Amino acid sequence: MTKPQLVAAALAVVAVLIFDTVAAAIAKGGGGAYRWFGILEIVLYLAIGFMGARATGTWRGGLGVVVIAAVAEVTLGWYVSSLVGPGAVPAGTSLATIASVGLIAIVWNGIIGLAGALIGARFARTTEPR
Repeated sequence: MTKPQLVAAALAVVAVLIFDTVAAAIAKGGGGAYRWFGILEIVLYLAIGFMGARATGTWRGGLGVVVIAAVAEVTLGWYVSSLVGPGAVPAGTSLATIASVGLIAIVWNGIIGLAGALIGARFARTTEPR
């Protein structure tokens, strides 16, 4: 990984963890159903892909940043959400189910982030000499 990709990935992970923590706290406090934060999550992953591609200069670099952020979300983010409240996994849920849901989340966020990365890479090529 390049230094710009590492910096972008670290910032993306921090952004995802902050988002998960704030969303869980708002949902726990009665500020809305937790699932409605999915709309904001789409915007977040578009932005992560866009900024990752801008930082690295390629859509592949942007997608790498997105995948790192998505993996952090389905591990650390879900853990933080479960500590805050509404993100707790129901008792009796199998490890296979948790892994399947996590994989689906990574793929879904990867597709969304890829759209942002493609836009960011295109913008990077038209505004900065490479």
